[in-house]
Amino acid sequence: MMIAGEEEYEDQISDAVAYTNGRLEIFKLYLQDLNMTGHDIMGVPLPDGTLSVHAHNIYLQTAFDHGIPVGIAFIIFGFCTLVQAAIYHHRRKEDRPCSILPLALLVSFAVAGLTEWIFHPCNPITFCLLSALAPLLVDEQRRVKKKNLD
Repeated sequence: MMIAGEEEYEDQISDAVAYTNGRLEIFKLYLQDLNMTGHDIMGVPLPDGTLSVHAHNIYLQTAFDHGIPVGIAFIIFGFCTLVQAAIYHHRRKEDRPCSILPLALLVSFAVAGLTEWIFHPCNPITFCLLSALAPLLVDEQRRVKKKNLD
């Protein structure tokens, strides 16, 4: 026997699951199981008994695997790297036209990571991101100025 409005509610849930490909339900399961120390296995059991092998979200997956503090550190590191890429582009845009590349790859990685587990070196966007981080590690312009002052 259905309670009034229950059928409409079930239709809305099935529409949401179809629209998000079930990701919102997976996100909820991972959020419920977060802890401070992480987990030994990568997945969570789904309501049908199968195991969701990953969270379809790099931020949730990192926090789930390694604990909430590491998840927060991952987000902070990503944000700081994004700021560094913006500064790099601002400083180098006149003499290096491709200076926007690290920033563009970081934004692409951050957005794509919201809906998929892409943090693996074999993933093309991750490989490109890791390669593009090199110019952010060393500011050659600052090194040249320091050398000229000496």
